[in-house]
Amino acid sequence: MPKAAGAGPAAFWLVGLSTLVLGVLFLETVNGTLHVWSTSASFNHGFAIPPLVAFLIWERRAELSRVAPTVFPWALVLVAAFGCVLVLGRVTSTLIVEQIGLLGLVESLVLAVLGPRLAWRMAFPLFFAWFAIPFGDFLVAPLQDIAARMVVWGLVVSGIPVYADGLMISIPNGDFQVAEECSGLRFLIASAAVGVLGANMLYRSAARRALFVLLSLVLPILANGLRAFGIIMIAHVSDNRIALGVDHLLYGWVLFSIVTGLLILIGWSFREPPAAATPNDRPADPGSSLRAVVGVAVAALIIAVALHQLAGHALARSGATAPVFAVPEPPLPWRLVDDEPADWRPAFQNPDGEARWRFTDGRRQVDVYLAYYARQREGAEVVGHANRLENELWRRAGGGRVIVPVDGTRIEWSQVSLRGRHEQRLAWTTLWVDRAFTAKPWMAKLRQTRAMLFGGEPAAAAVVVSAPHWDDREAAAAAMRDMIAASGGFVSILEAASRAR
Repeated sequence: MPKAAGAGPAAFWLVGLSTLVLGVLFLETVNGTLHVWSTSASFNHGFAIPPLVAFLIWERRAELSRVAPTVFPWALVLVAAFGCVLVLGRVTSTLIVEQIGLLGLVESLVLAVLGPRLAWRMAFPLFFAWFAIPFGDFLVAPLQDIAARMVVWGLVVSGIPVYADGLMISIPNGDFQVAEECSGLRFLIASAAVGVLGANMLYRSAARRALFVLLSLVLPILANGLRAFGIIMIAHVSDNRIALGVDHLLYGWVLFSIVTGLLILIGWSFREPPAAATPNDRPADPGSSLRAVVGVAVAALIIAVALHQLAGHALARSGATAPVFAVPEPPLPWRLVDDEPADWRPAFQNPDGEARWRFTDGRRQVDVYLAYYARQREGAEVVGHANRLENELWRRAGGGRVIVPVDGTRIEWSQVSLRGRHEQRLAWTTLWVDRAFTAKPWMAKLRQTRAMLFGGEPAAAAVVVSAPHWDDREAAAAAMRDMIAASGGFVSILEAASRAR
């Protein structure tokens, strides 16, 4: 590490040791992050971020050696703030909030121990470290929609007859789906990281840096649409003999390798010369003493330990009990029937109680699924990556938002069109958190946090209403609206279950 007066290299070693202590203290968050990196193809790049951050700091060693560490005790306020964010993430079982809190805690400790001048000289590596956080799953559906539109446009321009139903695309010799794996999210995130890194290394002007980052975002989206179109075209020309299965993945990797190479080539062609090196003079200020550096680091760790204990106490109180469901009794002509719903069912992880009902008015059929969580905790939460409506037999064909008025209250639902082997199904999902409905996962997490902080309702539930159809989606939607309105939005059932806890 760079040598400096005062605390000198000991300050850097102390930062590294403190970071290790924080990693051990919040090992659950670290393990959760590693699990996401290793299991999600969209975030495999996370393993490369820590080594790159270390390299970027090492690359600046000559510049860092000219500045002495100077403690900045005011940064302990940031340590406490990010520690609180981490605790909120732990208590609400929101991994991304935990990750933001832990990384912010580490970087606040860097600022507190080394001081603003050294932290400023490490500003880009510290910023680049945020690419390690697995973020962006919410972009999957919009990216799928963009790719599907690009494919349909390309087929129309090519003169190939095409019928599109959301993400399902049919041409004369085959049916295709723009699946989640075809959204291009993994390449978009990786390209964004390359773009930010390249912008910092190749340019000095803010305008060129911004344009290069923008190019790194636009290029993979366009390339993904071209990839999806190309795969369908190859399958069409070859009569479905190639461009499927392994070929499908291989073509994608080859194309995006070319796109990444093109991005780097463009960036290199317009690079700017590096800034002239400043004289290598040492400051007269020897910096803070080793005692001051150790004192600030220990204070930061004490704050982290205290908040860790607080999170542990909160989690220890988060026991759960199985709910008692009242059987809904909607007014005529709707009635409950004994038939089990179809082979499709939503998958929500580890609810404290589940219910499945089927209703009919003699002509139409509506299925209701309810997943209830008396208290949300790790692995049992109403908002989670493992909660899904799709499975191996049912694929998402489109999505959107709908509003259903119930007794003067507007309930928002997220809409998903599903296609199975023998039928289609329209499914609406809403989340009941702190006695209010929302279709937005981030809003559900905010309401959960507010309930835990200010003594609100700890129970939460997911309500999924669906109806089968083939050609008449509007008729299925009308039946679902009527059933939801007749049941009062299932509010009485949810509130009765929470009271019986």
